Amino acid sequence: MNLKALVRLCRPHQWVKNLLVILPLAAAHQINDIPLLLRALLTCAVFCLTASSVYAFNDALDVESDRLHADKRKRPVASGEVSEHQALGLAFLLAGVSVSVAAVLSYRVLLCVGGYLLLNLLYTRVLKRMVLLDVICLTGFYLIRILTGHLATDVPFSPWLTAFALFLFFSLALMKRSSELVALAARGELVTSGRKYRSVDLQCVNQFGASSGTTSVLVLALYIDRGSQKWGHYQDPWLLWLLCPLVLYWLGRAWILTARGEMNSDPVLFALLDRASQVTAALAICIFIFASVGVPV
Repeated sequence: MNLKALVRLCRPHQWVKNLLVILPLAAAHQINDIPLLLRALLTCAVFCLTASSVYAFNDALDVESDRLHADKRKRPVASGEVSEHQALGLAFLLAGVSVSVAAVLSYRVLLCVGGYLLLNLLYTRVLKRMVLLDVICLTGFYLIRILTGHLATDVPFSPWLTAFALFLFFSLALMKRSSELVALAARGELVTSGRKYRSVDLQCVNQFGASSGTTSVLVLALYIDRGSQKWGHYQDPWLLWLLCPLVLYWLGRAWILTARGEMNSDPVLFALLDRASQVTAALAICIFIFASVGVPV
């Protein structure tokens, strides 16, 4: 058994998405509450196992179409490093562990994990082949993580955070499809493998995705103007306005790189490896911290 291939099958680089579980706690300025933080981190670990089980399950089911894809054919199952039976065994093992730990945390976390697994199954079998419904489903996966973070820590639900995440992650999901269509056009093909998108859809996908991204910045601006001072979390809330040009820069640059064919097919992996994205994230964190504690004079 190839252990390195099994680890690759779990796609640990994708676990960074599960930090969204901690986002409600951070947004509510309760990140220094150790018991709640530990609970959020354990829930995050549950989603890491859950997501990895989904990746292994999907790779086992999609092995034939993955072998026809320029990049996906290098995945452990498609390349033959891991058998389909091994991938399915790993998927059921990880899913069983994640569901068991979720049940210990709370029935609400268990419902979220179960809903995430069922939605993934529906996505794999049906929704991934339906134009736009597939990207709405991908957006839902991100929102479930945020919702679980609220339920696991009893942090009050935030409509601002939900609306911002909805438009931002819808934009990123469309960016993923756009990068696939750009690669499709470069190869001179007309229809994506295993999906219903066509090369002629590229302009519409780009317009829809870019407008959704700018809408997320609008939601952020409205929050800064109307909601940031409501709970008294910020000493210098005016600093939050600096987040708007930062997010606009990152999204605009990402969409330009996508149009050029320079975007990784996974925007999350791109953000992790891209130096400009790392600097942008660091600046955003600094702005958030200084807005919370105040600018040192």
